[in-house]
Amino acid sequence: MALCPGNVLTPDLIGDICTRPLAGATQPEAPLAEQSLENVERAHVLRVLEATHWHRGKACEILGVSRPRLRRMIQHFGIVPPPHAPDDEAADETASGPDSAGTANHRD
Repeated sequence: MALCPGNVLTPDLIGDICTRPLAGATQPEAPLAEQSLENVERAHVLRVLEATHWHRGKACEILGVSRPRLRRMIQHFGIVPPPHAPDDEAADETASGPDSAGTANHRD
C-alpha cells in the first residue's frame, strides 16, 4: 500500500527504490524497455525483498502475492537469500504460533 497526496505515485514520493542498483550488480542494467518481463519481475521482487530486509510477509503485501507464490518466485528466479535473512519457515511459525496449526476456536 502506498500513501500519497493524490492518485498518482511519482518518483519523488518513492525515493531511490526505482533507481538504485541491485545488490551485487556488476554492470549497469539495460534500459527498462530493452529488458524481458522476466528480468524486470525478478529485479522488482529482489528490490522489494531487500527493501523489507527480507521480511517475506511485508514483501507479499507489497507485491500482492501469497507466501507460497513468493516462495515459488524466489525459487524460479534463482534468488538466494543473504545469510542475515530470517528463515521463512521460522517466520511462519512465529506469525501463527506452533499450537495454532490446524486448530480452531469453536463454541459447542
